[in-house]
Amino acid sequence: YAAFCIDLKAQGLDDSMIVTATSVLYWLIGFFSFAPHVLIGLFARELAPANASTAGGFVKALGQMGGAFAGAPLSMLVGRYGWGFTAQLWIANSVLAAACFLPLWSVDPSASAASTAPSNRGIGKHYNKKDLQKKKDE
Repeated sequence: YAAFCIDLKAQGLDDSMIVTATSVLYWLIGFFSFAPHVLIGLFARELAPANASTAGGFVKALGQMGGAFAGAPLSMLVGRYGWGFTAQLWIANSVLAAACFLPLWSVDPSASAASTAPSNRGIGKHYNKKDLQKKKDE
């Protein structure tokens, strides 16, 4: 952030314009990162409908751990190799993540739901006396 502001200062911008540019930059980052953040959790829930909460929680936990561990390693990476290399690494990681999701592109969530949904045969079913008699006769 400091390097971004110093670079804008060098371009001849005053403090109010730097604040505006920084605000716009942060807004754009939030705008473009919100959809993937939400959709990855939704994607996990749709592929594992029998355990939707577990799948969504697991994916969100991994994302939170990644965010928590990003500060120090990222600053060391930028300090050692610079912003250009770091940006290229981010792009490569994005492409790798997209490639990991590619095999799931044609998965039909409704077919997945039918095969993983728990069976309700006999569980929670209320029988009346006639049904119980038929069961005994069979």
